[in-house]
Amino acid sequence: MAKYLTFTLFLLICLSACVTIRDDPYHQKKKIDLFSIKQKADDAYQAGDYNSAENYYREYLSKTKKAPDIWFRLGNILSRTNRSEAALNAYKESVKHDPEYYKSWYNMAMIYLKLSAQAFHKAQTTLIVGTPLQEEIVKNLDTIKTITAPKAKH
Repeated sequence: MAKYLTFTLFLLICLSACVTIRDDPYHQKKKIDLFSIKQKADDAYQAGDYNSAENYYREYLSKTKKAPDIWFRLGNILSRTNRSEAALNAYKESVKHDPEYYKSWYNMAMIYLKLSAQAFHKAQTTLIVGTPLQEEIVKNLDTIKTITAPKAKH
């Protein structure tokens, strides 16, 4: 009977410690800080202040890495400021934490298409006219342009 009471007392102490840890002021402050940082980042992003937004998103990510939406926003900023490789890395982080984050997959694909177009343009400017690849390069560039062209809104 004494062993049962000791075990029960031990279990109650452990459970109360879990509740205390979850509700302690440090963890509550951390949640508030993250919310505040995200709010500032989102406000700067919406205002087009990508430099400030990037700094706030990076600050957020320094406190927690598992934030696919934050990695996505950071990827958007990096893409819009012509840092394609860094944007790809941010989108990869996003899908690492949420493999079904389709917006990150889509944006990665669009960057790869953009990089492909740049490579085809470079190939086109360096090839000798009349070579067998000239027609293929033009065809591939046209395909990429068709895929990436802005769609009319209905």
